[in-house]
Amino acid sequence: MESIFAEVKERVNLIEAAQFYGVQPNRGGFVNCLFHKEKTPSLKLYPAHFHCYGCGKHGDIITLTRQLFTLPPYQAAQKLAQDFNIIRGDTYEGLKPRISEQMKYSNIS
Repeated sequence: MESIFAEVKERVNLIEAAQFYGVQPNRGGFVNCLFHKEKTPSLKLYPAHFHCYGCGKHGDIITLTRQLFTLPPYQAAQKLAQDFNIIRGDTYEGLKPRISEQMKYSNIS
């Protein structure tokens, strides 16, 4: 049986998950970084990972979900699995992402 981490990474697109959780990239696929304060978006979302060209932070869908919801890795993977109908487990309904106005869609293209 495949681990929940591998299953989530294989089946869930990071860009789609970010949008599902309220993070809206600009036309270039950039958002304001979740890991440092900035005015110009420098965090690039890719289907399988993200990279910040400002602070150098790099990670996968689990890391992004951990940051958005302040969850440990396993619970972040469980939340993704639940939200994207991969497997059933503990429920995380009603949990809101910590999205500030800074992280939402920027008019900068």
